[in-house]
Amino acid sequence: MRTSPPPLPETSNKRILPAFLLCLLFCAHRLYAGKFITGILQIIWLIGGFFWLTNSAGELFAISRSGLNIDTIQRISDWELTHGIPYQPVLFLIVAGIWVAADAGLLVAGKFTDGSGKIISRWI
Repeated sequence: MRTSPPPLPETSNKRILPAFLLCLLFCAHRLYAGKFITGILQIIWLIGGFFWLTNSAGELFAISRSGLNIDTIQRISDWELTHGIPYQPVLFLIVAGIWVAADAGLLVAGKFTDGSGKIISRWI
């Protein structure tokens, strides 16, 4: 008894190249593809993580911009003892970066789908 293979998924009218460029430049590829909820969530996640990191370590960034010398190293060490390492916003941004990188990989492989579930398979 022969069974026919499952039908191929429909292809989207969206293109890989604009989605990939939006992914690399603005992380707005999901909005282009019609995945509005996760697109907005991804952008808010990245912007929120960036502001969380700059808020957590803003004083540390200011100290490090004053030049590299023994006094600066001591001030950074004192800041770390007082405030601790801001690892939580860094982990937050790493997770967001992995999400964007996975999407970029799916785009390049031609496996990313649009909001209707159709595969974005054409480059131009």
